[in-house]
Amino acid sequence: MKTVNVTEIDNDGRRWVELNGVDYGTDFEFDGDVYGITDDNRILDADGCPLTEGDLQTVAVRNALGL
Repeated sequence: MKTVNVTEIDNDGRRWVELNGVDYGTDFEFDGDVYGITDDNRILDADGCPLTEGDLQTVAVRNALGL
């Protein structure tokens, strides 16, 4: 991972984080993007909708968070 800053911003039964930087493995760029992580490690977009497992964005989020 090049530089990704993780900031936990809220907790409503899910862990919400804000990501900034670039994931080294995918070169995916984060610019203050907000994601949720459920108790069963599903990745959610800022609206609370699950992201598709295996797509570039989901892989980058998992890399950034060490999941």
